[in-house]
Amino acid sequence: MESSRARRTAALCIFAGLGLGLGWATPAAAAPTLDGTVELPGAPFDGIAISPNGERLYVSLVASKNPDPPVNTIAVVDLTSDAVDAVIDLGDQGANNSSPRQLYLSPDGSLLLHSTYVDNLIVVDTETDTVIETLPNIGHSAMAVWAPDSSEFWVRDPTTETVNRVDAQTLTVTDSFPVPTPGSGTMPLVRTPDGARAYAVTSNNGGLGLSEPVVVHSFDTDAIAALDLYGVGTGGQGIAVTSAWVSPDGGYLYGSASVATSVAKVDLQDDSVAGNAAVPLYGEGTDISPDGALLYAYTNGYNAGETLVFDAETMMQVGSIDTTGQVSRFLTTSHHSAFAPSGCVVILPAALQNTIFAIDPAESAIIGTYDTPGETAYVVEFDPASARAYVTSRATGGAVSGTLTILALDPECVQAPDGSPCVEDDECASESCVDGVCCDTPCGGDNPDDCQACSVEAGAEEDGVCGLLVDVVCRPGDPDSCDAEELCDGESPECPPDESLPEFSPCPGGQCIDGFCIPGEETTGAGGTTDGVATDSGDSSTSTSAGPGETTGATDGSAGSDSGTGSSDSAASASASDTSTAGASTGDDGSATETESTSGTDSDSGGTAEDGCGCRGDASGRRGPAALALMALALSFTRRRRRA
Repeated sequence: MESSRARRTAALCIFAGLGLGLGWATPAAAAPTLDGTVELPGAPFDGIAISPNGERLYVSLVASKNPDPPVNTIAVVDLTSDAVDAVIDLGDQGANNSSPRQLYLSPDGSLLLHSTYVDNLIVVDTETDTVIETLPNIGHSAMAVWAPDSSEFWVRDPTTETVNRVDAQTLTVTDSFPVPTPGSGTMPLVRTPDGARAYAVTSNNGGLGLSEPVVVHSFDTDAIAALDLYGVGTGGQGIAVTSAWVSPDGGYLYGSASVATSVAKVDLQDDSVAGNAAVPLYGEGTDISPDGALLYAYTNGYNAGETLVFDAETMMQVGSIDTTGQVSRFLTTSHHSAFAPSGCVVILPAALQNTIFAIDPAESAIIGTYDTPGETAYVVEFDPASARAYVTSRATGGAVSGTLTILALDPECVQAPDGSPCVEDDECASESCVDGVCCDTPCGGDNPDDCQACSVEAGAEEDGVCGLLVDVVCRPGDPDSCDAEELCDGESPECPPDESLPEFSPCPGGQCIDGFCIPGEETTGAGGTTDGVATDSGDSSTSTSAGPGETTGATDGSAGSDSGTGSSDSAASASASDTSTAGASTGDDGSATETESTSGTDSDSGGTAEDGCGCRGDASGRRGPAALALMALALSFTRRRRRA
């Protein structure tokens, strides 16, 4: 759901970019404040990740270049105390060739992936802060994406020119796809929010038989199959940095390269180009706002350039920002967004200017500048609630040291963490308000008929954590219409299919037959059982009315006496749908008198009989096919299939 803050941001940015002199000014967003720094035990580059609860930050470092071999590490920063809490030793991972590279944390926070320069993908257990596996030949500066449920991840390795699917439980490669990757440069791998599709985006040097500067490979991650390969964008061809983002709703992909003269918008429903936004050469990176309304294109060179702002729907330019200093390169390689999760502010590290910019996206204007003296600022990460931003910087001149700069964002930016009470999605850092609390996933979108819950009150084990329900009624039953209740099975988020009660289950006035409550028709007496027809009996009893078309009992009198069945004048004119009653009366002398019925026609015990709805049956009292059909038709209107 698009937040009100995001809609306002997009609208104001469009107004400002188009220069619509509206005669009023929007208050500028408050600039972030410096909230502290943390000295890092090594030199960072573009690897950074934060835990889902916002309490721990991971930064990849070169800890030592001497002695040989060099030492690479991951620093673990405790964000409750803003101090380095642990250091994970990785050994030699190619520190002399720049540094260790990207970090990718699983959505549940349990596993951390670290790509390297020596073709290894390192897997870290975040509970123990230890390396538990090293996967060879798939980790050379790899790009990785996780499945939403943390069950698997997909890794793109430019050295082996493959995309690999890895099971997160066994840490084994289960599938591998060839993906031609000409030259070096960053080669993104992105996934739709629901995890159903993955896209490997490549800068085209003409070797793939396509004329466009950007090539897109698509994969179906459910069917585990390669789907398509096509070119997008305009401009030249060559080996260059490539950037790609999928819109938050999963409908579009935005791709560009530093040799391209446009950012291409791809409709992922049919893998076709839906538009282009013109950019000059060296448009090295792109970014998209959390609500998908704004598209940023970083068109800077090394010491000059600007950030162009586009309306992501129309691809029209609505603003520009002077951000001299190569802000895009390391954001692009790390695939980290410069937008705070709430969308209220943009934090851009300007690597060659030893500077950090804060930008108000509503005004496309710089609202804060923060120096990193003697250090090159690389990448940014935000806590999930948008309360703080974390920027790594690395000492210039070859020193193996660095700093983590912490910026406190405007309180208006802050959104509630998972488990907090809420009413609307945009109150939550996760953008998902479910069962009255901020939830870690959309969790069925508050559908009352599914088998998911995100609050303890609704049946979840923990507030804010979406869980499957078990043995909970998700669709009530209705005995009157033979509708069975359905229970959640604890395995599927969907309520089981609607079912009827078992055949011949009791229902009010009868039994369930083929999903309908068919009224009962038994008449019980000492001499036998009929349907609305008196029988000879040696016993005397008083008859009772037992439902439509039914009579239970026998006449008073001596054995062998007859009880007749007749019809009253009023009953003779009754319709078949009228409810009938029948009974046998007892005379003053104890002899049986005529049994009266409101059925439409006289019947005798030796021939056919009509039931209480005026439908003719056989002598045994069983209803004929026509009677059952009429009853089924009438009752079908009352059958409740699903809870309102």
